[in-house]
Amino acid sequence: MERWIQDLKYVLMPAGGPVPGHENEYEAAYKCWRDAWVKFRMEIGVKEKLHSDGFVVADEIGALFYQGECVGLSAFTYGTLNKGPMPDLSWFQGWTPEALEGLRKISSNAMIGSQFTVGPKFTGKNHIVRWKEIIFLYTFMRFESSKADVMAGHLNLTRKVDEACGEEFGATILDRNHPFNYYGVELAAQLVAYQKENVSLMKEKKNITSMCDDLWSKLIHISEYPVNVNNTIPFKKAA
Repeated sequence: MERWIQDLKYVLMPAGGPVPGHENEYEAAYKCWRDAWVKFRMEIGVKEKLHSDGFVVADEIGALFYQGECVGLSAFTYGTLNKGPMPDLSWFQGWTPEALEGLRKISSNAMIGSQFTVGPKFTGKNHIVRWKEIIFLYTFMRFESSKADVMAGHLNLTRKVDEACGEEFGATILDRNHPFNYYGVELAAQLVAYQKENVSLMKEKKNITSMCDDLWSKLIHISEYPVNVNNTIPFKKAA
């Protein structure tokens, strides 16, 4: 195991509030999310107040820490696309009916990967690794160990997010370039779906399966949503 991996922890936690004993991780994750999204909105000219809904309304937050500092995170929401609230979530407002139907055809047992965040301190060059890619690897591994059959993604092309988690990383493209209105600012986006078999093939192709196993060994699971090993054996939840 590489030394920098030894200094990691990946905390899967409820999005709605802290678990007793893990208040510091929750607050650090929220601050990281807020700092990054305030910075992004300033850069594209959005002046409206940033509300916390994007952070707290998800089911689960996966936050990555390096040497005790929050590097970044992703949010996860679970549900069925056949009925109920999931297909009516505002998150799908930027999706075309065709892309949503393409997602549903893969499977209605879905999860949404959203709120991808890299803390301002951990962006740019001259870091020990490309943290953007590591956070996405954790996002993929959380999907692999989840109860969902497909994960939906909405990639911001203006930040070249597709280079870290797009087609080369196993994404199924549902809409390659779909404009998205973000608080009055039009952003280029890509609508994608992830399937577990494609994530596994990606790891083998890039020869990173062993590294991913090392990364996943740094998991602290305090979420109510299960983590499965090989999709069969429940991962022991942290006390």
